[in-house]
Amino acid sequence: MSPERHPGDARLFTLANIQSVRITENPFRRDPDFSLQRFAERAFGIFQEPVKDIVWRLKPEAAAAARDFLFHPSQTMEEQSDGSLIVRFRAGGLVEMAWHVYTWGGDLEVLAPEELKRLCAKSRVRIGDAP
Repeated sequence: MSPERHPGDARLFTLANIQSVRITENPFRRDPDFSLQRFAERAFGIFQEPVKDIVWRLKPEAAAAARDFLFHPSQTMEEQSDGSLIVRFRAGGLVEMAWHVYTWGGDLEVLAPEELKRLCAKSRVRIGDAP
């Protein structure tokens, strides 16, 4: 992204896409109100988009592993009587979340938002499934 397209907004760049670097006479001045923590918490991974209320249910067989997993800095976890685990957080980056959901195979169910449910439903292929 170029500064001209997103003036005043923090930007992320992936190193693999940087072809060259040059020194300019334009100094960078950080906004004194900018918080890297708040900026990072808006996203799941690197994608920045409006935050959504995310709710996932992990089946009992995956709950033990999930308890030790940091899905997002704002997450809360709720133990369920059946041994499953409800994970809640607020973040943007639904495409990256969908990729992450697939890594849990069928052990992670998206409860909210509907937009993420639809995104995950577009592909029924899960890690380990034969094509």
